[in-house]
Amino acid sequence: MNAHPSHIQYQFQRLVKKSNPQRYESHTKGEATEGPVSLVPQIIHSYRAPTETSWIPYVDGVGKAVRCPECGKEFMRKDVMKRHLAKCQLKPRTMFVEEAGTTTTGAPVPDRQVIMPNMDAMDTSAQGTLNGINNLPTKKHSRRSEGSHPQLIAQENDPEGTEASQSCILPDNSLAELRWSDSQFEDIQLLLDPMLFDRVEHNHCLQWPSGVGVPCIDIDPADTFSFLARISSQESASLQTRYDCSALQRKGWEGSRVTDGTAGRQGALPPTDLPYSLTDPSSGSAACESWYHAWLSSAQAPLSSQPAYQIVHQIRNLSQHSRIMHTWSPQLEKDCIRFFSPNNIERFIKVYWTAWHPHYPVIHKATFSISSAPAHLTAAMAVMGACFSQNANDNRSAKLWLNGVEEMVFTNKYFGDLMLQDPATVNIRDIVQLLQAAYCVCTFQISEGSHISRRRTRRQRFSMLVSLARDLNLFSITHRNLDSVRGGDFCWDTFIATEECIRTMLFIYIHDTGFAIFSNYPPRMRIQEMSLSMACPEACFQAQTAAECLTAIRTWTGHQLWGCRRTMREIVQVMFCRDINLDIREYISHLGILNLWIVCSALCAEAFQINSLISVDTQLQPIRRAIHNWKLAWNQRFTIHDSFGLPKEEDTILVGNEDDWRRLGFFQNASEYWLLLNILIRRIDERQQARHDQSVQSDVELATLAIDRPYTPSRCDSPPMADLKHLISEHHRQFKPGYSCSSTIFGRHQTTTAVYTMDPTTKPLPLLSEESRIHIIVVGAGFAGLGTAIECRRRGLSVTVYERFPELKPLGDIVSFGSNGGRIFARWGSVVDRMLPVSIKLQDYGFRIHKYTGEHVHTQDSLPLDRQAPTINGHRGELHQILFNYARNELNIPINLGCEVTGYFESASGAGIQLASGDKVYGDVVIGSDGVRSQARSLVLGRETRLQSSGYAIYRAWFSNEDILADPLTRHLSENGDTFNGWIGPDVHLLVSTLKGGKDVCWVLTHKDASDISDRWSFPGKLTDVYKVLEGWDPICHRIVSKTPESALIDWKLIWQDPLPTWVSKHGRIALAGDSAHAFLPTSAQGATQALEDGVTIAICLSRAGKYRIPDALHAFEKIRYDRVRKVQETGKTTRDKWHNASWDNVKRDPKAIELPREDWILNHDAEQDANNMCDQIFGAIRGESRL
Repeated sequence: MNAHPSHIQYQFQRLVKKSNPQRYESHTKGEATEGPVSLVPQIIHSYRAPTETSWIPYVDGVGKAVRCPECGKEFMRKDVMKRHLAKCQLKPRTMFVEEAGTTTTGAPVPDRQVIMPNMDAMDTSAQGTLNGINNLPTKKHSRRSEGSHPQLIAQENDPEGTEASQSCILPDNSLAELRWSDSQFEDIQLLLDPMLFDRVEHNHCLQWPSGVGVPCIDIDPADTFSFLARISSQESASLQTRYDCSALQRKGWEGSRVTDGTAGRQGALPPTDLPYSLTDPSSGSAACESWYHAWLSSAQAPLSSQPAYQIVHQIRNLSQHSRIMHTWSPQLEKDCIRFFSPNNIERFIKVYWTAWHPHYPVIHKATFSISSAPAHLTAAMAVMGACFSQNANDNRSAKLWLNGVEEMVFTNKYFGDLMLQDPATVNIRDIVQLLQAAYCVCTFQISEGSHISRRRTRRQRFSMLVSLARDLNLFSITHRNLDSVRGGDFCWDTFIATEECIRTMLFIYIHDTGFAIFSNYPPRMRIQEMSLSMACPEACFQAQTAAECLTAIRTWTGHQLWGCRRTMREIVQVMFCRDINLDIREYISHLGILNLWIVCSALCAEAFQINSLISVDTQLQPIRRAIHNWKLAWNQRFTIHDSFGLPKEEDTILVGNEDDWRRLGFFQNASEYWLLLNILIRRIDERQQARHDQSVQSDVELATLAIDRPYTPSRCDSPPMADLKHLISEHHRQFKPGYSCSSTIFGRHQTTTAVYTMDPTTKPLPLLSEESRIHIIVVGAGFAGLGTAIECRRRGLSVTVYERFPELKPLGDIVSFGSNGGRIFARWGSVVDRMLPVSIKLQDYGFRIHKYTGEHVHTQDSLPLDRQAPTINGHRGELHQILFNYARNELNIPINLGCEVTGYFESASGAGIQLASGDKVYGDVVIGSDGVRSQARSLVLGRETRLQSSGYAIYRAWFSNEDILADPLTRHLSENGDTFNGWIGPDVHLLVSTLKGGKDVCWVLTHKDASDISDRWSFPGKLTDVYKVLEGWDPICHRIVSKTPESALIDWKLIWQDPLPTWVSKHGRIALAGDSAHAFLPTSAQGATQALEDGVTIAICLSRAGKYRIPDALHAFEKIRYDRVRKVQETGKTTRDKWHNASWDNVKRDPKAIELPREDWILNHDAEQDANNMCDQIFGAIRGESRL
């Protein structure tokens, strides 16, 4: 064996040793073995590109049975092993904590080895008033709880005895290291592959993070803007618009009443006598004001009214001298009393926790109490909650008090000279809560305030906030000695107060970088002063009890990466390093999405500083390294299964609406900040290259290039965010992705905003680089196949189509696309302009419905033409030819005609097809859109499927209209242009359309048919059979049939297929689309449109997930589409049955009962927007399921 084994070999041996320690030991000792020998590649230079490959023998520990590291059982299949481990590992282990390093049995706890030495806590004793943090609540005195916390682990009088007698469930960290995942099984299989380093797609595996055995994938975290585009869309956008609350509103998250637990554990506020809402200011006024008058008139008034009274009292007093508040009046006082009533405060703060806390996870919900919180903090939280309320009157009323609450906060004594006059009176906890309130004020004023208020916030108020924090040196706060805490010594309040302070400072810094990004305001803070800890894991901060918090802290501090911890400044400095220790890189990836977003924002601030320099040659290379290092840390986060042994924040399970406060906030879009940073540095680099351009002849020209191109803010403090909007819109126009992978593709996120909806004038995106490109094979060139190919190509994906017919002939008859399909066409260049001339035009005619005997019963009006979402009805062959030409000639999609597919195959890493010629075609993913006789269906389901008769058939025909026009009985059907008529009878209905200005006629007759389905279901029709079906019907119907050339008549048996259990294959590399997955009845008028929606969804899921998460993409496609397709399918049956069983007496009373249904949820659907909105949430759910 080589004296210096590679890290890849080490990871391999570590995994094998866990799975089968006995065989591993016998092999390393040189004992004889009987198993076959396989080869494992050994890389001499482990973290660089391979320069030499040798082979070492290994005996069959893998490839046969794999042993459970916990109980020793052997398994042949990894899925069985995973299910076993899910139960075996989750068995609770009770440990009695006594002394550090021992358990109740007295056995020593093995020390966890880390590569980096443990850092000593920074000595801050000489840092001015920072010692004030020592005045935070301790075990003996807690201002937050006044010593009454039941959550303190031990009694003050007997800390040791309580600790020894109390048990708690602790995670088994040693066992957690042995957990197996898909990646670990696949890593072993990958390492045993002799062709490993001959494959281009596996070059990313050459960097391995320590201790996890998974690759650092070098892909771009984001390729387009969603959140930042919405934030910068307009300067005065409301908070609800900026931080999209549509998903919460659909869930009905804001109830009319609040729960007792909302107000905190120290005195929930009871509601007033009458539940009051601001919906009607005139109602409930007396009841609303009664609490205030009771407080003024009686010393026995409930203490629950005290916070509300303090708020009203302070606002009234401040209004006497304020220049920014409204002139005080009796009516304004009533409005103030009404808005800040105890019931409303409680209601608004409930909304605050649900709607705003996820975006600003700074105030600790479990220990917050309205009754003990400062009035200014309560008022700021209440106004913030009112801004997010679903009640529009709440939103409007909140704006009345924005300036009043601002005055409450920024006239506080701590914003004056108190600290300079009497430093002994400084209370750090009070100041932290004041800063939290000030942050809320700055946030709602920037979004909801007037132009003057926004400017005042940017230029004055936020500077006051930063100065106060800097005067107290709060940017150096850190947790101390958490790794040595014991149950009896742990004070929950002290930990929470310190963590709140850390998070408050972090968000103040982020707010400062936000002003730089959005308003070009020069930063007031520098990363050099941010010597504070990063935010703790959410499992610690969201804990509901002290015991739960302590358990999480012990898991966190007991993790092997605890010794690698760094302050924020140190982490940012590390990002600029050329070679980062792998344990440090892994530590950064464990920090969580919140902390990674903070680091990325800090890099953005540095980039904006660089952009302001005249010469930046020496600055670009370090920032490029930082961009790359952050990308690797972000991507590696999605390959780890926990955060320091605790659940990752994106994996939080939300049980119900009451858990919405735990969800991820807007910082889940951290990858968009990375993209912005990447673009900005690229633009700066372009400017530098222009400086060195030999064509620049004069200093004037040089200055012009430096100022005007490629990105220079128009001016500092630019409130309309015009520069950012220009940067984003230009990127969307000139989109050149390196890899398509959205910001939240693998986490459990709740983002509901559409990513970037491609404009119809936007050119298709350029193909991705070969290394990152997804190669898609589409089988079938019908509407589903072409729709999928077009949408994939428009998003920069590589796609090839295979069609068995040697040429496409304009066969068939009428096909319908609802407005949900027209909305898709409208984004495909000039496709709609080509379709409309050959589509039926019924705006002036409508749909005329007759009883089968000939009576006209109703005319259903046609929908007006909407060119952004038109309804298209025309000849199937002609419309198909338009799409075919668009795909082949304008998008240059390779469409191979005459290529019959005879087989499908797949593996965990790819899929392909076999052609009748014997050739095999390989790709990353195969889309089987080969119709109702799909061969791909058998592979997906693992069995053959048999189509069955629906019990109905149709006669259909399309022919020239001369004879219809020549007959006086039928002339009216087409002499005035396009028409649409229907005759409805028992178990039969006939639809007749004239198209192209009345030149062609098409009719479809649906009737019962008991014939069995054989290999064929399309036959030449006979006119005599049609006459039998129409016996006793309107003579006009018989005359229409008589004009039909029998050669144009087709007898088409309608088949039915029970819903498939899945549309995706075992390995997640082959998916069904269109009729292959779901056949539709003609009466739904949605079969072709749903096929298009399939294609749109497939393309978006693949582009969002990227090459390395194709199975997730296809499963997301299925989850997004499955239920909708089933509901739309059912409409075909319900419409048919409604017509065939029509009660004409009922129709006479209500003619609209016979109309062709037009369901808004079907026709108003935007498949592109829906897929973008649901993609990230579905990806998170899939990842959560795969870990169980």
